[in-house]
Amino acid sequence: MPYTLDQQWFAEVLPHLSRLPVDRMKRGNPDYKLEALRHDFPLMFNLFNENWPAPEGVKEIKHDITAWDGTTISVYQFSPPAGSTPAAQPTAAGLHFHAGALVTCAVEHQSRYVAWLAKESGIPMFSVEYRLAPEIPGVSIIKDAYSALTWLQSKSADLNIDPARIAVLGESAGGGISAGLCLYARDQGLKPPIKKQILIYPSLDHRTPKCDPEMKPMLGWHPEESLEAWTHVLGRDPNGPVDDIDGLQYISASRAKSVEGVPDAYVEVGSLDILLPEDVDYATRLLREAKVQVELHVWPGVAHGWDLVDPTPTVTRTALARRVAALKSV
Repeated sequence: MPYTLDQQWFAEVLPHLSRLPVDRMKRGNPDYKLEALRHDFPLMFNLFNENWPAPEGVKEIKHDITAWDGTTISVYQFSPPAGSTPAAQPTAAGLHFHAGALVTCAVEHQSRYVAWLAKESGIPMFSVEYRLAPEIPGVSIIKDAYSALTWLQSKSADLNIDPARIAVLGESAGGGISAGLCLYARDQGLKPPIKKQILIYPSLDHRTPKCDPEMKPMLGWHPEESLEAWTHVLGRDPNGPVDDIDGLQYISASRAKSVEGVPDAYVEVGSLDILLPEDVDYATRLLREAKVQVELHVWPGVAHGWDLVDPTPTVTRTALARRVAALKSV
């Protein structure tokens, strides 16, 4: 059977995809370098972000916090509309990490999506402006994430959230950060521990994924882009010797020797995503080794990043409903 896209999804997102400068974007070839990633992906995410309705009543607040090395980083709070939860009762919270291959993009490029999650789930979302590689080493990104997590717990009374009911979540690179953060927090002995990890087509393995040539025209993320990004994250060829890299198991969670002691997980990936094998493998490890609850969805006929283009296609609405349910379960 040949690979096929979800035709209803494709028909609805095609007008948005046609707005991209595809005549200039040289994706999917070895000449597509960091400079191109940093130019094209924010442009692309900005266009997609505009397709999401600005949720009425969601309040956005910027918090500047001190990271592990004394640097100031920002955490953006998206609070659901007043009255959606009892004011006196501490709520759960979501700590979100944006996509961008660990080398590009920012909170602003997914701001409407995160605000939408806050409104639909009824819990506040906190999106982290973590620093990017290669300006900082890969494992330092996980330390930025941990700084945001411990800040959120320390401010739980002021923010009216329950520090024992924090979910970490993200898409692509952000999903990889979330998985690595769960491992890092476990090893740091964080109390209370993270309640849940919500991993949306997470990037979990630094090794360049293989791709069937027949699938390549449908991809949302290409092996050549993965190789370029991971080269800058690790500071060397990701397919060569890397075992001496400090904290590799946190930035590339599939390399963790043990996944025991991590929280329950919700995992999503599309059937046309080159990250499908590593995502399913990791979900299976969580089930078999960590013995935690895992909800895994493989959405047929969609590729990497499919959901962020437009929230209205049927498969997207179905997936988003499952994500909201996962957040509400925290």
